[in-house]
Amino acid sequence: MTRWLFGITALPLTLLAGGCLPMRPFQIESVSPPAPTTSAASPYAPIVAPEILQAALAEPAVPPSPNPQKTIPATTNLNWLPLTTAPVLIPPQVPPLARDLVEPAANSIPPIDATPKYPLVRALDCILDNRHDEALKHLQYYEKSEQTVLLRMLPALSLFAKTPKLSPADFSALNMQMSGLLDSLSEKSEFKISKMCFCESIKEFAIYKVLSSDHEFVAALPGRVGERVKLYVEFKNFASQANTAEFESLLDCQVDIVDSNGKVVDPVFKHAKYHLKTQKRLHEFYVSFEFPLLVLPPGWYELQVEIRDETPAGAGRSDRRKLAFRVAAP
Repeated sequence: MTRWLFGITALPLTLLAGGCLPMRPFQIESVSPPAPTTSAASPYAPIVAPEILQAALAEPAVPPSPNPQKTIPATTNLNWLPLTTAPVLIPPQVPPLARDLVEPAANSIPPIDATPKYPLVRALDCILDNRHDEALKHLQYYEKSEQTVLLRMLPALSLFAKTPKLSPADFSALNMQMSGLLDSLSEKSEFKISKMCFCESIKEFAIYKVLSSDHEFVAALPGRVGERVKLYVEFKNFASQANTAEFESLLDCQVDIVDSNGKVVDPVFKHAKYHLKTQKRLHEFYVSFEFPLLVLPPGWYELQVEIRDETPAGAGRSDRRKLAFRVAAP
């Protein structure tokens, strides 16, 4: 009994020693959040305190009370500080990267090209500006034969430069200019045999029927004539001499049959002269040869053809070409 009374008497003393007081009503005044501070070493803007941000995201903001002394129920979370406005998050000002820094050009006008121009370019500029006499002075830099070609090319180039869309009449004029240019180029180009083949029949230029590639010719035997060979030869870039009403060309052709050792076994045509007369200047033409084979042993041979241009304007130009064929056993 004495021990029980002592415990009741000691309880108030224990509570006073522990710092506890009896519960009483209290009021909490509205407290404004502390102003954010900025560190001198930080390059960024002020940042809201983490506990205030967490509380603002967890519970909706309470509108400000018209009476700042209004009491708040004791059930309110004591760790939450009332805010007058929602916190504003300011993103950090990250400095831009070096590749994002593009300085504006000091001068937007492109620099003038001071590279010296070719005489041909200067001549074209003069023709576009209708300064033809000055254009001829620039063309004197080139040789006489080249000046003739350039004088035909520059008007055509100026036509394209001044007229974005050519009409049929423009193309007709351009065709005439190019035809004259082609005449000049043909006589100055390499004389060449462009095609040579054995044929079943030959009618005219570019109209013929070719023999098969595995055809074997039959040579002559005592008392029997050999197979007749029909050869089509096409050539280009030959000269033409303009006369009063026609164009003339002089050609010299030589045809030989050579064995596998390179020895001429049959000089078919040592000198075949051709005197061409045409009403129009031609850039390509043909000659045909027809002859019977002589007595030849079976085996492989070559037909060698050489054509020489003996027209005064193209004298000294020539071309040679070979064509293999096989002679069958009798």
